[in-house]
Amino acid sequence: MNSLNRKVILISVSALALTASIGLLALANAHGTLKINFNNLFAENEQHKKQIKEQALTIQQLGEEIRMKDDSIATLNLKVASLLEETESLRNKVRTLDQKVQQRVDEVNALTQRIKTLENSQSSDLNQINSLAAERDDLLKQMETFDKERAVDKEKIKALQQEMDKRNSLVHQLEQQSDAKKERLEKLKTTPSPAPEASNEPVYAAPAPARPEIAETPEPNAAIEKQKEQIIAARKQARMREIVTATKIDYKSIKLRKEKDGKDLDKLKNEGWRYTVIEFDLVNPNQEAIFDEAFILQVFDLDNQRVVPFNESNPSFPESNLGATGYQFTYEGQPMTIEYFNSQQKNSKNYEIRLYYAGKGFLLPITSGNTRIVEEGSVAAR
Repeated sequence: MNSLNRKVILISVSALALTASIGLLALANAHGTLKINFNNLFAENEQHKKQIKEQALTIQQLGEEIRMKDDSIATLNLKVASLLEETESLRNKVRTLDQKVQQRVDEVNALTQRIKTLENSQSSDLNQINSLAAERDDLLKQMETFDKERAVDKEKIKALQQEMDKRNSLVHQLEQQSDAKKERLEKLKTTPSPAPEASNEPVYAAPAPARPEIAETPEPNAAIEKQKEQIIAARKQARMREIVTATKIDYKSIKLRKEKDGKDLDKLKNEGWRYTVIEFDLVNPNQEAIFDEAFILQVFDLDNQRVVPFNESNPSFPESNLGATGYQFTYEGQPMTIEYFNSQQKNSKNYEIRLYYAGKGFLLPITSGNTRIVEEGSVAAR
């Protein structure tokens, strides 16, 4: 081989070596660029996942806050309904006292007129005048007692009204807060999650390096568990409120009788009222809410402010406490007839029927559950 051939071979080998070096350098640069691009995409993806997770957490927290506020509103409304029931009961009592006072006023005026007539007569009877004056004084004392009792009840009504106003104001504030959170929640739900920005760098096809997924183990949070318990309790209260405030009594007939199948009474005086026969049904906008729930129906003595017990017709146990709070029943979704028996003598002039929602550890008055059945000794038309 001459020197020229050796030079040609040497140049060719050098060229091949240079080409290989350039190829390796380009491959190394491409690998480095691919690695940088992948790391950038991975970081952007992790940031995107973090933002989605934060948005989902915010939505969840807002949902819990809204439920808690709505449950608080339901609880407050339930309390307001109870206060309203108590207020209405006191107002009924005040009206009864008004009638009693007016009755005494009329009697006092009549006695005063009789006394004047006797005093002006030529054959006046001093003993009779003194007897009438004593009777009038007794009526005046009764009027004074009734008037004091009425004044106390009016103050109670005023205090209850103020308490209801405070709670209604708080309900209004909570409703506004709840509405604001609901509006924010709706915006979050309708706003698309932020997407990672598109990169202008070229993307090379290459297998993604395997990165182990690390499962996140939530730490126990006593505060969250307590909130859940409060939410569950508040939802139960909301259901109770739905039953108490929305349930209506559809009376078909109410009859007062001495005997179960006897004639209907018009007045109580000397008639021996023992049976109250009540045909009715319960109505609620959500009828399923009251199905299979327990209720207590009472006959209530308004003059003496006490329950007329429901007594089983059992002469062997005349003093039994069975039915002392009224007649308990479970509503099964159909009209009912209750024969409310009580053999005690009834000397009052005003009675009504009351309905309560009964459960374990509570007895709540149905808001529209009171119905007058006897007024000033006369049976109310029904």
